[in-house]
Amino acid sequence: MSFAVPYRGQALNAVDGKGRVSLPADFRNTIERRAVVAKSEGYPVDDKQVLLGEDEELPCLVGFDEAQSFRLQYELEQQEAESTDGGRRSLIRRGSGMATFAPMTGVVFDKAGRMVLPPFLRDVSGIGGHAFFYGTGRYFDVWSPKRAHEYFGSAGDRRMVRIVEHLCREKGVKL
Repeated sequence: MSFAVPYRGQALNAVDGKGRVSLPADFRNTIERRAVVAKSEGYPVDDKQVLLGEDEELPCLVGFDEAQSFRLQYELEQQEAESTDGGRRSLIRRGSGMATFAPMTGVVFDKAGRMVLPPFLRDVSGIGGHAFFYGTGRYFDVWSPKRAHEYFGSAGDRRMVRIVEHLCREKGVKL
């Protein structure tokens, strides 16, 4: 199973009081392209749904499409079959370690990409009036702009700091 179409790019989108936000068009395109491949291989994927959850290491949300969830399940089964300790490993963890498959929430989006971020996920990620989307290849992250700015700044990633600052300036968002 191969889904080589990566999530890439970034966007800053408004979040209303009910948690409604638009999934960036580039990410929707990636989901659609991955779904075509997965469906051609017989996987019953929904190309209008993403899975979102709290990142296990970073102060943001991590997301991916259903095609990626099938790939993760396959990788998990391979790891468990090869494991000598009988433990389960998280596959969206950025480092290594023992844990269960991270809890994810299915979120449906419409043709325009509008979706609702559940209150719990908004709370744990600190997302308020805006969400910063960031493609990371196999996954995408959803950040509070302030947390993204702080994290990338402390990590010394000047490029990402400039991107967050630029997008916030364009939309009048104070960091």
